[in-house]
Amino acid sequence: MKRFARGLVNAVCMLMLVAGMAAIPEANAQQGQTIRLRIGGPHTPEAAAWVKLLQDIFIRDVKADSAKAGHNVEFVEAWGGSVTKMSEASSAVQGRLLDISYVTYPAEVSKFPLHNFHYWLPFGNGDPVITYRATKAVYDEFPILTQTLEQKYGQKLLGITTVQDYGVVSTFPVQSLTDIKGHRLGGVGPMMDYVRFAGGVPVATGMPEMYMNLQTRVTDGHLILPQAIVGLRMWEVAKHWTIAQFGSTCPHGLSINLDTWKSLPPAVQTAMQRAADNWAEALAKNAKETEQSDLQKWRQNGGTVSTLSQAEREKWAAMFPANYVAERTKKVDDAGLPGTKVMASYLKHLERLGYKSPRKWDLDAK
Repeated sequence: MKRFARGLVNAVCMLMLVAGMAAIPEANAQQGQTIRLRIGGPHTPEAAAWVKLLQDIFIRDVKADSAKAGHNVEFVEAWGGSVTKMSEASSAVQGRLLDISYVTYPAEVSKFPLHNFHYWLPFGNGDPVITYRATKAVYDEFPILTQTLEQKYGQKLLGITTVQDYGVVSTFPVQSLTDIKGHRLGGVGPMMDYVRFAGGVPVATGMPEMYMNLQTRVTDGHLILPQAIVGLRMWEVAKHWTIAQFGSTCPHGLSINLDTWKSLPPAVQTAMQRAADNWAEALAKNAKETEQSDLQKWRQNGGTVSTLSQAEREKWAAMFPANYVAERTKKVDDAGLPGTKVMASYLKHLERLGYKSPRKWDLDAK
């Protein structure tokens, strides 16, 4: 009933947003006029820390700092998939259905193959702050990651999200790889190789569908984050959480329609970029600081927590072909993008910050 009610609210929000579009003035307001911006995405604030912190930090700071410069900025919010699905966010921003949203790169991998470089590395770094710092260094080193959004999809990248270390939520306990075999596990596209190589049945599906899929037994588990299983009350449909240390990633890019951006007063642009920088930094720290408290909440609500042993992780990593990383970087290279160079840079920055891989990966495709 609660999920039906949430869906009804989302539908009403969508109708209100669309109906009100004609009444929302363009963003190129003069000083003293109101600037109204449409912001939204496929996840809810309860399930996704990046959405909650957009409300608590980004929106708050843009409004406050713009007001200091004499500009009144208001946001029309539409979360939980009421306007855009995970696979459609870049189109929603490009078509100005939303002025601001976040692109989920693994859900739009055909448009953003290079931006998915985190997912080419099995059992990546588990510390979100290290992941964020290494990723930011890669973005600084390769402007194409920003230019792609502007030149091909008409939007400006404002910041990137960082999420917690991926694990497995399931209806069955996972103590070893043999427990995975034959089970249907969901997750975003690039994560499905973990399931495939362990003998499971991969089901490509995102966080918004996770609860319903487990409740209806479309899936037996999901590769996801501690924040999500707590925010979505997953203990109601699946009791087991396995710390697998698949790695922390930066799966989203916060972006604004380029025409909207160009129409904003310079003071609002400055306020917005500063707010986005603060949001991205705070999100990485939040991901690191809340993981243990999230798992404590999980336990308090009847969930179990187990840790996959280092031996099992190494065994799982060994199931990936030796040229696994190289094949993925070469595929992106063949599309005219610097896949191998980006991965080499990411590994360099991760290792500089202390990351140690359970397996040595060759970047030369054989």
